Amino acid sequence: MANADRPYDARRGVTSSEMSKRQSMLRDIPRGQWRQKDRNLAPEVSRKLENAFIAGELRFGMWDNGLFRDFDLAKMQEIPGFRELQRVKEVTEDGPLSIPV
Repeated sequence: MANADRPYDARRGVTSSEMSKRQSMLRDIPRGQWRQKDRNLAPEVSRKLENAFIAGELRFGMWDNGLFRDFDLAKMQEIPGFRELQRVKEVTEDGPLSIPV
């Protein structure tokens, strides 16, 4: 575990502020959807990232369209390339909204 002298947890490669940000994300958004560059990721990719994030994984790798994609869920980025990931509130498509008359 990180201590006051070393805020960076060398064993896990994660700072204590990243872990507290993760906890607040889980509290504020219990079920999320994943985005990159303000665009939703494919539903299957988003679902797998969400399951890994909720399970407490810090890094997650998966095959997607013949390419291996590696994600750092603690730093919220895809590696290599360090493309930023966003976790937003999941939008469910249950059908059209009904407006009371």
